[in-house]
Amino acid sequence: MRALRVESEGIEDVNEFLKSIELLESGEGMSVLALDEDAVFGEDQIRAAVMHAERNFSKGKNVARDLKTEIMRYIACERQIKSALEKAGIKKGTRGFVLVLLNSADEERVLKALGLKKSGFISQKRDKVDEALESMALLEL
Repeated sequence: MRALRVESEGIEDVNEFLKSIELLESGEGMSVLALDEDAVFGEDQIRAAVMHAERNFSKGKNVARDLKTEIMRYIACERQIKSALEKAGIKKGTRGFVLVLLNSADEERVLKALGLKKSGFISQKRDKVDEALESMALLEL
């Protein structure tokens, strides 16, 4: 798993952008998750969300049908998928977001295919990460 902070010129059509991710995934056998950068407080949060989601799938306790949506539930610290999408999903006009590459995806190929550019590092807000980790643990209850 790798996480990248990226920029676009602004997402005009979210569905079209998500379809371009799906096309890339199906053609390349990779998995890419796009998250609103305001919902991401650090890489530890992303790692924990991936761990929780993978564990749910391995135990058959997943809420979402696919791993990416289950990860998004944990990033957003929401039980409901709709709420998680509203909180952590990209929206029209989004310029900065985080891409999570869930397997051995070629970073440069993904950026080029999606018309994105890397824009520095994911900010590390330790106090917010700690709060998110606690909230993730509560989702398990």
